[in-house]
Amino acid sequence: MAEKQNGGLIKDVDFLVYGLDNFRKFKNGGLQKIREKLNLGSISREHIEWHAKKYGKYFQPGLTNFSETLKRKWPALQIGPGILSTIRFVYNENEVPPDPVISPFMAKVSIRGRVAEAERVSFMPRIFEISSTGNRTFKVVTYFWAFYCAVKEGDEVEVTGNLHQDGNLITLDNYYSGIKILN
Repeated sequence: MAEKQNGGLIKDVDFLVYGLDNFRKFKNGGLQKIREKLNLGSISREHIEWHAKKYGKYFQPGLTNFSETLKRKWPALQIGPGILSTIRFVYNENEVPPDPVISPFMAKVSIRGRVAEAERVSFMPRIFEISSTGNRTFKVVTYFWAFYCAVKEGDEVEVTGNLHQDGNLITLDNYYSGIKILN
């Protein structure tokens, strides 16, 4: 992406990192070491505001607080004003999960709960689990670009999407789906 922001050029430069083991190294301090060594920051407030203004208008009102989900984009490296680099994680061939969407869509739902597991929200498809009241666990799956790293473990969220017939799978397909951070 290259675009003007406040008279300056905006660029996103992404890098791919392969494998769950390498992901865990980045997540458990490796990325912070890179930030410190290269004197880089996390995604800046200005970059979040710019993204939210540009893309936030497409989301259905009340379903997604896009600025809050962008704050959770931990693999972002703010290289300079308007220049963001994002580490994108890709499964090794032997790690690719089987197709998680195996049952037909049943109904549109909104579920509130706490994110119980979020390791795979950084991969494609993005997968995380939420525990709702009554200790019910839902697997949330999305291929939608905007939900990259949108949650972290422990977040209180409201997820709006398609409940599938198995009763435990919710898919988020587009701007009519949502992740609202509640905490």
